[in-house]
Formats: sequence, structure tokens, C-alpha cells
Amino acid sequence: MTRTVVVGSEPNSLVTALLLSRAGHGVQLLTGSHFGGMTSLMGNARLDSALAQELGIELPMPKQGRLGLSPSGARVSLRREAIEGEVSDNDKARWPEFVRLLDDTSTLWRQMGAASSQELVEQWRGLGRRHSMEVLRLPWHNLRDFLNEWFESELLKATLASAALFGSRQGPFASGTAFLLLRRWARDEILSAAPAPLDALMEALLKAGVAIQKEHPGKF
Repeated sequence: MTRTVVVGSEPNSLVTALLLSRAGHGVQLLTGSHFGGMTSLMGNARLDSALAQELGIELPMPKQGRLGLSPSGARVSLRREAIEGEVSDNDKARWPEFVRLLDDTSTLWRQMGAASSQELVEQWRGLGRRHSMEVLRLPWHNLRDFLNEWFESELLKATLASAALFGSRQGPFASGTAFLLLRRWARDEILSAAPAPLDALMEALLKAGVAIQKEHPGKF
């Protein structure tokens, strides 16, 4: 049996250690002070579901929905089907259209690497004139303007903005911050409680018999 030392805390090192161990190698994993490295400090980091399935790692089912609370005690509950709480009737009426816009836009952007340009153009045109223009311009908005165009309730807008910008160094006025909302929507992170990204990977490493040792505290 080959003895292998894997140095690093990032997900690539962790997956390498797991695959080597499953291939029959004795693996010693030397990590920094933070399991997961810099990735562990990112609010939007998670173990990709497709990779988890490929590795045979079972992820917990996400809980659909998001709750927003204000200092005064006002609350808003967001689900795909509807929003509840202290928001205007206009906001409640516009919510299904907003969900449809995010769904359609994220679907098109996910397909950019797989579908041909002609197929993408045909899908985009099939959305209808007005809706297709909203889909086209969404990713280039700054987040504040985008949410102000759609909703009246400050708590509703703050809940969506905080979900989109958590862990990001960009502010709501930065170009492309609406794209952060779109990207996290496509990953089911806005209305889902995403599983802790690396907990399941840690369990898989221990189950595979990988010896984990922290080295150089304070470094990654």
C-alpha cells in the first residue's frame, strides 16, 4: 500500500485525498487552521451537488424558503409559491413574475456552455418581447436598482440583497451584483438553506480512513 501525503485545505486537496484513499492508498492530509481553506470563509461556498453525487456523498435536502426580520420585529417569509408578511399587495402580486424572471434567466445562462448560439437565441425569443428584454438586461444591473424596480417593501428588498451579497466584497451599487443574485438563485441558495458545504466531505474523508492533521496554524 502506497503512503501518500496530501498538503492543503482547499476542496481540490480534500477531494484528491478522498479519491486516493478509496483507491487503496494510505493518505495523510495536512491542512491549515481552517478546514476548507479560503473557501471555508466564503458565505456562498458549497459542495456542488453533481460532484457530491459523483463522489457518493449524500447531501441533506435543502429547506425551501427564506425569512427576513427587521429590528422593529417586522418579518417577511419568502417561498417560491408566494411571499407572506409585512409587504405590500403590489409586491405579493409581482412575486410570481419575479420568480419566473430569475428562473428563465438562470436557465439560459446555465445553458450557455452547452447549447449552440442559435438554440439560445431561439429559447430567448420564445420568452416573448417584454420578458426576453428583462432576461437580457438582468445580469448587468446593479442590485439596488434592480430590486427597486421590482418591489416596494424595504424589508423584502433587504432580505433578497443580503442573501445575494452575503460573503461578497461587492456592494449593491457595484456592476454585476444583480448577477450574484442570479447565480445564487440558479444554485438554489436564495430560497434554500444550503447544506454546510464541507461537513459531508469531512465525514467522507474520515469514513475513508484519511488521517487529518493540522499544520502551520494560521495559514491555509
